[in-house]
Amino acid sequence: MFVMVLVGVVRHHVTVLLNGPPRKADLKSARETGAVLRAHGGHLPGHAFEARKAYLTEAFEKGTYLKDPKAGNKPKGNVMQDPAYVETMMDGMKKNMMNIIPQTVIMGWINFFFSGF
Repeated sequence: MFVMVLVGVVRHHVTVLLNGPPRKADLKSARETGAVLRAHGGHLPGHAFEARKAYLTEAFEKGTYLKDPKAGNKPKGNVMQDPAYVETMMDGMKKNMMNIIPQTVIMGWINFFFSGF
C-alpha cells in the first residue's frame, strides 16, 4: 500500500512539472466557445440572460464577436500543421505516459516478488 501511495504522489508531481503554467487564451478565442454563458446561464435571472443573449447575437451579426469573422467561409487547412493542435496532442500523450510508465514498473515489481507462486 505504501508503494501505491508513493507512486501516486510521484505521478502527481511529475504531471504538474510536465504541464507547466496554464496558457492564457485571448478574449476573442474564448468568446467563440460560448461555454461560459451556457454553463452559468442557470445562475442568471431570466431578464439578464436574455439581455446578454441579445447583446451577443447582435455582436455576432455585426462581425465584432468572432476572432476572424471572414474565416467562416474559408476551408480549413491541414490540422496536423497547426502548432496548437500538435501541442494539444502532445499534452494528451504526456498525460497517458504518466499513467502507463508507473503501471508498467509496478507490474514488473510485483512479478519479481511473486514469481515463485
